[in-house]
Amino acid sequence: MPTGFIATVLPKLTPHLLQSDDPPLLRSATDTVHHIVQHDSATLFNYTDVTTNKSGLETVLIIIDRLLGPDVEDAAAAKVGDLAGAVVEHAGHSQLGPYLIPLLQAVAFRLARATKATLTQSLILVFARLAISNAREIVDFLASLTIPASALEPSTTADMPLPTLSSTSAATDVNGLTHLLPKWLDASATFVGYDAIRTNVSALTTLYSLNDSRIASIPCRGDLIPNPATAGRIVTRSRAKQTPDSYTTVNAAAKIVRVLVDELAGPGDAAAANAAGRGLAGDDGDDDEDEDLAADDGDDGGEWEDDNTFLDLGLGATKADLMSFGNGGGLFPGANMGMAGQQRSDDGTQQFLEEWFRAQATQEDQGQRAAFMEILGGLGEKEMQKLRMLG
Repeated sequence: MPTGFIATVLPKLTPHLLQSDDPPLLRSATDTVHHIVQHDSATLFNYTDVTTNKSGLETVLIIIDRLLGPDVEDAAAAKVGDLAGAVVEHAGHSQLGPYLIPLLQAVAFRLARATKATLTQSLILVFARLAISNAREIVDFLASLTIPASALEPSTTADMPLPTLSSTSAATDVNGLTHLLPKWLDASATFVGYDAIRTNVSALTTLYSLNDSRIASIPCRGDLIPNPATAGRIVTRSRAKQTPDSYTTVNAAAKIVRVLVDELAGPGDAAAANAAGRGLAGDDGDDDEDEDLAADDGDDGGEWEDDNTFLDLGLGATKADLMSFGNGGGLFPGANMGMAGQQRSDDGTQQFLEEWFRAQATQEDQGQRAAFMEILGGLGEKEMQKLRMLG
């Protein structure tokens, strides 16, 4: 960063980050600090605020602590995971010292009650990046963590909760690994951005390769069980509450494999386009007004709210379609673009997944290979069709 930039900017940003409740302001300010950490962490961590006598690292940790706290809504804290992950990456255990474990605990507690997809992804990626090189340590940390009941209360202004196997009573403390790993795996389907998806895929393959009995014993959502009561009908939020979806149960090891299969591109399948579309559309968390407009007052007269035929001009995929109309490929025709202006799949991630599945199916350990093949035996025809393409 330019000389004197941090000393000029950080004292101006810090009061807003510690006092403001405005979501767009907090997201932008958090992004700014994240950018500073990414590009000039050495200067930032060694900087001392003359008014508070705190180092730059201490100041950033105080900011993170405030954004992870229960008083900041999900939309406002949407970028805190990116900032926390950057601090862990650039400061490391050597500089964070005794602050590292409390920081990861705070991230885990906030993840436990997060319901907004953007915030959930950013917090999960903190653990995903660490798991790539320290998978055993991350599993041990989460397994030893007790999440208090008070940390499980979701934000009242958040999106509809991500689906889970079963609801957790707010009166009961829960184990970190048992509670957070299923949430991590369910949320993987909503990840946006090539880097995030690639990081998540790498982390999940590493976790699976641990062959940890603790992971294999955790129940997760499997396949959707059709509900005759809602067949052929528009499912509004009020109706969804009355007749919630039901799912089969699989263990977390099997769920990891299912998530990875979903990321594979296959014949006649939209996985690659969906992954690219998720990367194109993104989610900047700035949807507070949309949430207010979409709020369900419980009156069935408002069932039009979930009609899938509604054209939402706020969706990134819709905008991509409109921008590509008439020019055959969006703003930059032919530049890694597919049909309807969508980016093509991430070839590097696809190649990594293909090699990983082949390696698992041909590994020398007969017990592990048999366990892997048993998981594959529980997949549907659509998923198996993808795997057959691997040869």
